[in-house]
Amino acid sequence: MKLEYESEDIRQQAKQISKSFPKLYEPYTLVLTKLKSFDYEDLKLFIEEELARSKNSKQIKYLPDEEAYEYRIPPHCKNGVLRMLFVVEDDYWTICIKKVWTKGTKPSPQKRRDNERKKRQRNSNRSS
Repeated sequence: MKLEYESEDIRQQAKQISKSFPKLYEPYTLVLTKLKSFDYEDLKLFIEEELARSKNSKQIKYLPDEEAYEYRIPPHCKNGVLRMLFVVEDDYWTICIKKVWTKGTKPSPQKRRDNERKKRQRNSNRSS
C-alpha cells in the first residue's frame, strides 16, 4: 500500500507528535510500516478482523460520520493514545491519512475525586 497525508499540515502534526510524544510516535511508525506492507486484500482482512474484536482491544474502529477508519495506537494506554484517521482510496492501493492526534486517557480532576469517593464508600460498606 502507498501512504499519503491529506495535507502538509497533517504531516507536520505527525512530526510535532514525534517530538512531543516519542513513546507514542514509535508505535505509530511501526503501524505505518505494517500498513505499507499490505496489499488491498490483506488490508481488508486485517480491518475486518480488527472490527470484529471486542471494544476494549480493537485497534481499528469505523466512524460512519467521517466515512473513515480510526486507528488507535495503542488501543488503550494510561499515558495516552495516538489516533490516526484514514481512508482507503478508490484505487485500492493508497491509504490517505486524514488526521493524526493524541488523546489522553487520564480522568479529569473532578472525575478522579468522584472515583476516589466511590472507592471509599465501597470499602466502608465492606467493613460494615
